[in-house]
Amino acid sequence: MHHVEEKLYEMAGEELVTKRVNRGVWAKAFATAQGNEARTKATYIELRVAQLREQVAVEAARRNETVEQGRKREATLIREHLGGLRRAPYRDDDSIPNSHFDKHPESLAYPVFASIVADALGCTETEIIIAIRSRYFRGVRHNGDWYVELQPVG
Repeated sequence: MHHVEEKLYEMAGEELVTKRVNRGVWAKAFATAQGNEARTKATYIELRVAQLREQVAVEAARRNETVEQGRKREATLIREHLGGLRRAPYRDDDSIPNSHFDKHPESLAYPVFASIVADALGCTETEIIIAIRSRYFRGVRHNGDWYVELQPVG
């Protein structure tokens, strides 16, 4: 049994001990158990755990939807902001070592992970890194992660 499942059983059991049962679930358990008190309690726990499990699933789905909506909103904002950036001519300048870009993200006005920008633009993180190296975007590398500045260049 999973930890969450155990917690749900614990909650249902606690409701019985404290006599703070869900009246609707208790009535259904009583009817199902045909008035047998021990069976009513066992049935109550099973019905209540099923109800709590459903509530947890609904809450998790709601949270995931909210996270997904937040990601979509962030991607839209990034796309809109990147539309206003002045773009330098594209060139993949291999003569500039990656260490040239090793700076703290706070050196950028509004740093965003390159992977997030790549997702928003529908490209790969490698393409964003090439764009940084070619001065298409302003960006830095810090602890192995690349950041893009979402402010107009120049």
